[in-house]
Amino acid sequence: MSKTLWIVIGIAFIWFQSGSRLPNSESQEELIETLQVLASSGKTFYSQNKLDSAAFYLDSANRLINRYHILDTALVQETKNTYGIVLAYLQRNGESIKVFEELNAFYLQVEDDPHIKTKRAKVFNNIAINYNFLSDYEQAIRYFDSCLVIFNDRSLLQDKQTQTLYLNKALNQLDLGDYQSALENIELSRHIRGQNSVSSQDQYALMRENLIYAEVLLEINQDKEDILAAIKHLHEGIAILRAINPGDYYHGSFLGLLSKAHYLLGAYEEATDYAIQTQNFLISSYGDKYTGLIFRYNEYAKILVAQGKIDSARHYLSKALEIPVQADANKTMYKVQALLQLADIANLDSIPMFVSRATDLLFPGFSDTTDILRNPPPNLIPTHPYMGAFFTKKGALLHKLYQQNGRVDYLVQALDCYMIAIREGGRSRKGLMTLRSKATFSNLLHDSFSQAMALAHTLYEKTGADTDLEKILWISDQSKSALLKEHLVTALTTSIGVPQQVRIEELELKSKIIQLEQRVYSHSAANQLWPDREGGSVMAELLEAKLDFDRWLRKLDDKYPNYRQIMYGVSYTEQEEKRVNINENRLKGKTLIDYFDSERTFYIQYITKGKKGAIAVEKSEKLMSAIANVRIALSDPKGHETYEHAAKLMYDHLLFPVIRETSPDHIVIIPDGILAHIPFEALLDSVDHAAQTFKDYPYLVHKYRFSYHGALSLLERPQHRKIEDGELSVFAMAPTYNDQSSLAKLPNAANEVVSIQDIFPGQFLQGSNATESSLKQMTGKPTIIHLAVHSAINNQNPLQSHLILSPDSSNDGLLHTYELLSMNLDADLICLSACNSGFGELQRGEGVMSLARGFMYANVPNVLMSLWAVPDKATGDIMKSFYAELRNGRPYDQAIHQAKIAYLSNADEHLSNPFYWASFIYMGDIPNDDPIAVFWWWVIGGLVLGGAIVLYYNKRNPIKE
Repeated sequence: MSKTLWIVIGIAFIWFQSGSRLPNSESQEELIETLQVLASSGKTFYSQNKLDSAAFYLDSANRLINRYHILDTALVQETKNTYGIVLAYLQRNGESIKVFEELNAFYLQVEDDPHIKTKRAKVFNNIAINYNFLSDYEQAIRYFDSCLVIFNDRSLLQDKQTQTLYLNKALNQLDLGDYQSALENIELSRHIRGQNSVSSQDQYALMRENLIYAEVLLEINQDKEDILAAIKHLHEGIAILRAINPGDYYHGSFLGLLSKAHYLLGAYEEATDYAIQTQNFLISSYGDKYTGLIFRYNEYAKILVAQGKIDSARHYLSKALEIPVQADANKTMYKVQALLQLADIANLDSIPMFVSRATDLLFPGFSDTTDILRNPPPNLIPTHPYMGAFFTKKGALLHKLYQQNGRVDYLVQALDCYMIAIREGGRSRKGLMTLRSKATFSNLLHDSFSQAMALAHTLYEKTGADTDLEKILWISDQSKSALLKEHLVTALTTSIGVPQQVRIEELELKSKIIQLEQRVYSHSAANQLWPDREGGSVMAELLEAKLDFDRWLRKLDDKYPNYRQIMYGVSYTEQEEKRVNINENRLKGKTLIDYFDSERTFYIQYITKGKKGAIAVEKSEKLMSAIANVRIALSDPKGHETYEHAAKLMYDHLLFPVIRETSPDHIVIIPDGILAHIPFEALLDSVDHAAQTFKDYPYLVHKYRFSYHGALSLLERPQHRKIEDGELSVFAMAPTYNDQSSLAKLPNAANEVVSIQDIFPGQFLQGSNATESSLKQMTGKPTIIHLAVHSAINNQNPLQSHLILSPDSSNDGLLHTYELLSMNLDADLICLSACNSGFGELQRGEGVMSLARGFMYANVPNVLMSLWAVPDKATGDIMKSFYAELRNGRPYDQAIHQAKIAYLSNADEHLSNPFYWASFIYMGDIPNDDPIAVFWWWVIGGLVLGGAIVLYYNKRNPIKE
């Protein structure tokens, strides 16, 4: 019987055979033969890239298999696997998932196949890829991890199937913005490929590695060097693909990325050429209704707009909208992108129409899509990386309308859009696994914060409303200490119901990953995405450690799903309302000043009891020069001739406008950007022409008490441990460095420890006893940890900065910042009597990544730290006064303030230079009141109350003579 006849018979079976009764043996043989022909025909058309024809025959075969419950493993596997892949290429991803789930259910019934686990792993991989295409990245990760569990159980780290899995997972992580993890999965692929002989399959993997490398380069920085490197990878990959299979699906991906790369370089003619090649390839392969063309038309429209060809751009965006799609998430988003691009190039009157259409597509459950001055409520906004991009773009369009018509309601809604984008970005960042990945993602969010802050200040200038000021405060707070806040939130909410052993396992796994990352990456996440090639075997260790962590997460999913979601999911743990709650009653006599450092402006927010406000200060050349000169002078024991005028200029611009409004005694600074390296108490409020020496300068420390904090919302978190009278204890260490000739001796460090020992009880270790091991194994819960030690600051990678203690057989004596991230010291204050302990790299979204910040992760909420290297003698004098003030009952911030005043009163004209005394700053909790004052108020109140009681008693019971 001819092949054509078998096909006709197969189709007849589908449309005319009724019921699901299995045919007799003769008919059954014919049925199997029919299925084989249908499957074979479908596979042939698939190999020829004729996907619609392939889908027709494979669908016919699949219906027969399902109707008659065919159990021929090879036939079912070939049909469903090929059909699922064809549907995926046709971007009918929901249908593809259904077919692969049918195949997985079939495999569960197979009992005598020793390779069934491997086959199920392949199914999971294919389902994960489909979810990735649907932009459901969390589901994709779950299926990728299910697949990995099977492969890892088989110990097939060198298996080519596992290699393919890592490349697929890398693509998913790329879409999530987790660039580091994407690259590490490529490294795993490279490692496996290197263990196998060269073959076409290895070349195919190499081709995909080039594609993903290029896409990361084009997404992360978009500087010229990276773009040119991406183009090199793309040409290498496309050359491989042309030699293997020029009609492969990835051919269009390479051409599309080459177009994007040249567009980013401004080479629009080359970008246009590659864009047209991309479209022609897709149309010839899949037809002019192929849904993947929507994205390609959108990208081409950007090139046309850049060339000023607006009418042509509209034409291609309209073509994108004409392509029919199913209700798959990513195809809808491509159409939303087209509508927003049309809005961007439309006349202003048409913007609302395009935005409404986009909103209607993206949020079908939202009833008010026609009103662009309304946004969907949080429960209708799905967790998806694209949500941030949508609201950012909508915000920009509404801002454009506001600029044209001046309507404040457009400004209000534009700001709300940016604030939603910030919240959605926080969700996406929380779903990332490692500190490096989170830090990289925070850096990418910075532009959204700057745009939102500019709009918020514009709105507040117009309205003066407290509700609009609260929006400013929320935006600023969200931009600071993001990772530290996330760490503190999860630490407070996750331990309930989780056994201690589980937390220990987690800590050990994460600690190992952090330590290996520091050996593989020589720079910080802000400056280095690519691993050091010389990492070699250490990279293999790191990747294996992350595989171990993935396995652990899988167990966590099964046993403690709530803990898994809170710690590693994308649920938003911070409050949904866009405001920061500040208890103004705590600010009596205090002024809280919060800074936001944008590209062109310092935004300054302030709060005191009964008054709050916000101002914007332009980053003029004069002001920026003054800040630079102050920083230089503060780190120079000889001072600087421009210091006086520079310090006064900083005061005039950054402090005086607030002080004039609030008249504070105590100023709490929440710095940002370059201001995080400035001790504000060393600034000057006047230029005294009669001043002859540093001792004569009118430093602000004489008028105001200063303390510092990391973010507004951290102020309301419990910081101070409640300390009863007589409970304050100290754990102090002072190595002597006798065996380390490269380090200067610190003779006053031992005196510091002795002077503290004379005041407070505790544990005091000197010389060779002051070991790293002693600190890590510290017993009890001291109130204060005091470390009078040297430090080594790594400006390239702050997590490599370390304190230098005494070594022993267990530890090398170098306590790195990255080690602190997995420690739990559980003290109330860390006093770092060390050089540069508060200095580090400025990271957007986080602040200064320093040794001091590391101790906050180690459950020490309050820090006394130094911003630059201070001579041993001056440090000793200040520390001695600090602890004497603590003995008198003063809080930490007032104790260090009084210590500085005492130092200045005794210092000569040379040692009064701020270099010697201003370096130490307190960052942490601000007490409600001075405990000494509180004590006396209680005494006075008690006497008054006692007198009143006596008077009342005497009136009620007069003395009889």
